[in-house]
Amino acid sequence: MIRIITATLITLLPSSVGWAASPDTPAADTGIGPKRAAACGDLLLGLEHKPQRLDFLGCRVDMVYGLKALVADYRVEGRYAEAIERYFADAANMPVLGFYCCGWDSIGAAGRDGWLQDGVTSYEISMGSGETLFNRREDWPRISWFSVTVTHYIEEP
Repeated sequence: MIRIITATLITLLPSSVGWAASPDTPAADTGIGPKRAAACGDLLLGLEHKPQRLDFLGCRVDMVYGLKALVADYRVEGRYAEAIERYFADAANMPVLGFYCCGWDSIGAAGRDGWLQDGVTSYEISMGSGETLFNRREDWPRISWFSVTVTHYIEEP
């Protein structure tokens, strides 16, 4: 409690007093407040886990299950989806895709999604097709695009 009050007071002090951290200083460097979030971008490229034929679409800061997260979106043509699925099944223990109701998704018996580890930091990997009438794996080349989403939580519950 005292640390929170002290952190709040120091944050509110004008910088002319010399106690407040400059705006350019990451919060992690001062020992006060939350650590600065990692940059949003091509997360898989930064992890050196980006397979060929996987196109990076963009990254955004979003709320996922009530927690702030970096979410990077990718896509792969249907004709290459099996190779991408196999890569993430091996590298991230992602469940193989199954057809559920109206599309393909990486929902497995042990739960949804795979995980990549980078030290103590983890990245959630999911893959799916969106709605489609093609319910046989042999028809994947007929599906225009599959989506891959990488989520990195920057808040803890």
